[in-house]
Amino acid sequence: MTETAPIIYKPRLRFALLQYAGIGVFLAWISLFLAAISLWLIGAPLVVFAACLGYGYLWFQARSYELRENGIMVKSGVFSPSQSLLLYTQIQQVEEQQDLMGQILEYTTLNVQTMSGASIASGQLSGLAPVHALALRTAISTRMKPSRTSSAVGLVKGGEKTSAKVQLSAALKTAASAMPIFPIQVMQGTLLTGTSAILFLLIFFGISGLASGGILMAIAYLFFFGIFVVPLTFISTFINLSTLSYQSAEDWLEIKQSFLGDKAIRFRFDRIQNIVVRQPWVYTLANLADVVIDTGESTAVVQSNEKYRITSQIPALRMNDANVLKDNLLEQAGASNRNAQDLRQAYPLDDRKPIKKTLNGAFGLLILCAIAIGVTILLDAVQMRSFDVVREFLLSPVSFVLFGLILALSFLYERAYFKKYQYRTSPTTLSISKGVFGPTAVYLPYSRIQSVFTDQDWFDRIFGLADIHLSTIGAGSIIQAHIDGISVQTAEQFKNELLKRIKANTE
Repeated sequence: MTETAPIIYKPRLRFALLQYAGIGVFLAWISLFLAAISLWLIGAPLVVFAACLGYGYLWFQARSYELRENGIMVKSGVFSPSQSLLLYTQIQQVEEQQDLMGQILEYTTLNVQTMSGASIASGQLSGLAPVHALALRTAISTRMKPSRTSSAVGLVKGGEKTSAKVQLSAALKTAASAMPIFPIQVMQGTLLTGTSAILFLLIFFGISGLASGGILMAIAYLFFFGIFVVPLTFISTFINLSTLSYQSAEDWLEIKQSFLGDKAIRFRFDRIQNIVVRQPWVYTLANLADVVIDTGESTAVVQSNEKYRITSQIPALRMNDANVLKDNLLEQAGASNRNAQDLRQAYPLDDRKPIKKTLNGAFGLLILCAIAIGVTILLDAVQMRSFDVVREFLLSPVSFVLFGLILALSFLYERAYFKKYQYRTSPTTLSISKGVFGPTAVYLPYSRIQSVFTDQDWFDRIFGLADIHLSTIGAGSIIQAHIDGISVQTAEQFKNELLKRIKANTE
């Protein structure tokens, strides 16, 4: 059986010329120095600029994206031709980016993200005409895995603009009821997030002013803070929340941000590795939460506008809406957290955990103080500046009283943290929730868990405790998915129980 002929897409010529024209201008400016040395080189800037444009044309001729039955073949290279195949089975999500220049010249970029870092260069399908990007993104979304909507969205050859839009629109309408969409609380989120940032910056500017020149300098810093920083903080937060939107279809979710260009991330539900529902401390005042979706992708784009790249996060939802969205996402991913049962009673945390955590923090603080004293002694020895005041304060009775107060407050915090700690299970999902001022809950489908292991640090060994770590392909699980402060014997039993549940969900 012969393979179907691939559909070939190419970047726009205007994109290639613009890309290398910028390099040409820079190199031509540098070559002006050569023209100043000799009149024979007076034409060097023009030659360099023309050479860059010529290379841009050759890059355009060599670059292509072939839509094949098993993946996307990316061909590139002017002097060293290369071919990279991005398999549909490895693609986690597809991100679309269109900056301001892309809107003017009508080109866009697709960033194909996989489970490995091998596609960092080849996963960037840049300079596409918007209609071609739409067709490619639609085709990838339906071919990443056998899809329930594959019959509704077909492949579109380059140039068939109306057909691509009609087919994608039909798919969206067909799946309009796939999952409810909850509103982002823009005004509340702006007020709370902006206030949190302002409190932090207020402390920073106040301390910086006092350290720089006393009360008058602190007043000057705070005046600048009130005139410029406060408005910019609220404006940037409002823009970030108000330009963010999301929509779902039968098999995928898309998160989009439209500000000075469009950026969109689309991923299939079956690529979800774990979900986090978190409440930054300031969100608890209005019972809001963020939903963070981890697909385990390795970003396949490194650009100068990376800082503007959106994440797989839906912010500032009402807490009830966030929990319903989380449940819907889990069910779309083939798991469920409904009717979850408590595991902490069967595998309890050890009562010594708060003491261990407090002493661990105190030990770290003592090390920092010792380092600070050592640095002041070293600086005094080389006569850079006298730090007698700092050293005397660190060794004074006041410092010891403050250390004791910090120790007491830390213990009270760890006790509250201990009481808030929960881990629950349903037949298909493990959930771990923790946090006092900023509660966070992570939900891990057992079918996505890659490893379970226990470990001990120094203080764990002293107290006879152990930590259980779980990991999925998603990088977020490394930070969130661990249960610490269980006795060694209980940890081993708990690990075996988790392994049984993982096996039951993967066979």
